[in-house]
Amino acid sequence: MSEPPSPSAAEEAVPSELQRTWLIRLGREQIRADLATAGFGRWADRFFASEGLATRVVMALTYGESTFEIAWREADGEWTVGWWGTARVEGAVLTMHDTHFLLDDSYRWRIRDDRLTLTFRHTTGTLIRGIPSQVYSRAYFSRPIPAGGCAPPNFETCL
Repeated sequence: MSEPPSPSAAEEAVPSELQRTWLIRLGREQIRADLATAGFGRWADRFFASEGLATRVVMALTYGESTFEIAWREADGEWTVGWWGTARVEGAVLTMHDTHFLLDDSYRWRIRDDRLTLTFRHTTGTLIRGIPSQVYSRAYFSRPIPAGGCAPPNFETCL
């Protein structure tokens, strides 16, 4: 039995329409509702404590040709890049490999009206800080994410 051919680099590259910055702006109650809808409502308070979330979360999700990074705005207004890794697309599935926690999260994706929708598919992770790893995906990526007209380090122009 022979191995199937591996996908070409072009098949795995992040499509150009994804290669930009997307701005996530959520309140705690929105995150709580999204976690409840996904069946993870009982984890909300523990998730908030683990993440040290204020009443609002402002994050920038940026895709490159084969990378992603997520920066968030600290309480003092400074931006911190704290989540990054490789990204690839196979068919309609986007997979982000987190280099810190060494896990892969996969999503179906679509862009409509300059908004990115990520629909959770799979994770190779189990727990992050004692919380199911899927909680993080459901908390931050359950709602359509608007495109930002900026890129690091000029996020302030998008807010």
